[in-house]
Amino acid sequence: MELGITYSLCGELEPAKRELKSVLDIYEAKGDVYSIARVSDQLAVVEAHLGRVPEAAVHFERARQCWKRLGNDEQLLLTMNNLGVLYYWQGGFEQAESVLQQGLEGAHRLTNARPEMYLRQSMADVKRDKG
Repeated sequence: MELGITYSLCGELEPAKRELKSVLDIYEAKGDVYSIARVSDQLAVVEAHLGRVPEAAVHFERARQCWKRLGNDEQLLLTMNNLGVLYYWQGGFEQAESVLQQGLEGAHRLTNARPEMYLRQSMADVKRDKG
């Protein structure tokens, strides 16, 4: 996974995608839900940067389901923020607002305010652009 992230940080998105997909296959075979979620989040970011928004949405949704299953609310909310931003980039303001609102509803359970701040900022961007 680290190699895929490194490729991504260097702007080498196709090698990053290949590496992350290979790692994801390994974690899927093992049934490692935590690692599937982490790699799916990273793969979604790479796909989004490649302009493959539908593929990115699939990976963010996959990560979202894994974080829910694991009860990892902080990571879940960060993934929901990323998914909301992705929908926003697509012009899907209603869908973005829905995902972000769901995230905000769960944010009060956390002691760490970081995910809530990201969600609020993203929601403000959506509302601004909706007028």
